[in-house]
Amino acid sequence: MLYFRFWKSLKRRQKASPPKFRKVKKYRSFTLKQYGWSIDEANGKIRIGEKWYRYFKSRNIEGKVKTVTVKRDLLGDIYVYLCCDVPCETVKFRSGKRVGFDFGRTLRILMFVNGTALHNVY
Repeated sequence: MLYFRFWKSLKRRQKASPPKFRKVKKYRSFTLKQYGWSIDEANGKIRIGEKWYRYFKSRNIEGKVKTVTVKRDLLGDIYVYLCCDVPCETVKFRSGKRVGFDFGRTLRILMFVNGTALHNVY
């Protein structure tokens, strides 16, 4: 595809240079969105492309996995990030009363709406 665009721009007499390929070491991460990966949670393995990799599972996977990002740090360690779609829980209000706080810089550190105050102990 890249060479097709290069030859097409040359036919139009536009200034163009042939495509250049970068080394793999220049890239620190890549993201797989919908396909190209699968997860075997029971055995702690993830398949990227044709190869299976073991991973350390720090927490359970909640919801549906949307994207998988593989990152490499400066030391060469590889990390796998799973971006999941988790349904939101609605926040329930605990009471119908409003509460307001005023954080001051003077001796009173916290002033409540009803007039009571917490004083600075220092």
